[in-house]
Amino acid sequence: LEQIIAHLIFQYSKILEKMNKLQKEEFVSNLPGISNTVIYLVYTVQFCIPVVRCFLANYVVIHFSERLTSFPVIPRLVTESFIIFIPMILTYICFYNCLVIELIIIAFVCFILLRILLNLKYSDTFHYKAYSGFKASYINRSRCSLNIITGFLILAIDFHALPRFFGKVENYGHGLMDTGTGCYIFYNALVSPQALNLSHVSMSISQKMKRHIFLIGIGFLRCFSVVLLGYQQHISEYGAHWNFFLTLFVVNLVVPLLYDVFPTWSSGIISLVLISIYQLYLTAFGGNQYLIQDHAAEENILKANREGIASCVGYIAIHFSGVAAGRWLHSFGSTMKGLVKAFSFLITIFLVIINILNLVGGSENVVSRRFANFGYLLYIIHIVSYFLMVELLWDITCLFLIQRGVPLQLILDCDLCRSTPLHKPVRNCFCVYRLIATHQLEYFLIANVLTV
Repeated sequence: LEQIIAHLIFQYSKILEKMNKLQKEEFVSNLPGISNTVIYLVYTVQFCIPVVRCFLANYVVIHFSERLTSFPVIPRLVTESFIIFIPMILTYICFYNCLVIELIIIAFVCFILLRILLNLKYSDTFHYKAYSGFKASYINRSRCSLNIITGFLILAIDFHALPRFFGKVENYGHGLMDTGTGCYIFYNALVSPQALNLSHVSMSISQKMKRHIFLIGIGFLRCFSVVLLGYQQHISEYGAHWNFFLTLFVVNLVVPLLYDVFPTWSSGIISLVLISIYQLYLTAFGGNQYLIQDHAAEENILKANREGIASCVGYIAIHFSGVAAGRWLHSFGSTMKGLVKAFSFLITIFLVIINILNLVGGSENVVSRRFANFGYLLYIIHIVSYFLMVELLWDITCLFLIQRGVPLQLILDCDLCRSTPLHKPVRNCFCVYRLIATHQLEYFLIANVLTV
């Protein structure tokens, strides 16, 4: 009798565990998506937060430079994290219905802090260092801001407090989370050696695999941890076992192989050819129906992961398009004339693509992160163009004020990490944005591990 009771309790617990997992999968399934306008507003608010941080940081550096000989790392990280993440959490959870009002309030705070900063008198002990050269950093700032948003959403999507429309959609359409994977690859391409026009070093396939073997390890570790811990996984996203780390490995393996054959200046052409062939397969040869059909209980490893494997073609095309855009953007330089040209280039791309998407029925009808199709590539290019335009406006404003003698140089530098009354430089920067910018894969990995 005791054995029967123990067996019944065990079976009941297994049923409850399975029901709980199904409920969690349903919770992150069939999400409605979000409009482009909300995505624009959310990112613009996110852009204003580091501007506030810069103003506050430099106010501390200037105002307290006589009393402080150094800035302790731990209190600085805690304070800066509070400034960066608390407004972001409130934006997504509390104020998502009044983003315009929130944006106006933050912009007003930025204006007040700027006036205070510009009216400060520099003491003799604070060695104000004239800015000798301006280097535009809009790509790295935008890249870092997007990673912060993506990491937060990865952690928050499992909680009821986060509105469902921020999550990933099933087949067609776009939520804010749908931009994460494509933008991650596109931003990596913007700062790749090919985009920076550095010399390409040819390596064998084995050398390329060894260079990125850790991505396979992370991918399999993610897969095993999801199975062992019973974490909910929506199969329609990448398939039964596939995940984004394996997609990153395929992209990082295939792209250098293609560059061994084709020159870097042909990146845009390669992207267009790849995505066109892939889109032809999806629409003319039944690829959409094959990828969208339900998974059977008994499938081979390739068929069980068909979504993740097929979408690699789209992500490779996104990488090549990012390299092509990066070559253009880096060629403009950091002069006022160059930044204005870069802004004109970005706004042209943005307007052309948004009109193309509207002509073919709207981005919610043609964009599919699940397939990584032609519409998704265009959508990623257009959304990154908007992100870069917002950041680039800040660089143009700073350079404009600097050229007219306004002492705005301190805002451009990382003064908290290198400022003392003697203005002694330090080796490492401990600011949150700089740490995330230099360790983006680790940050992305930690966000994924914490969800499990």
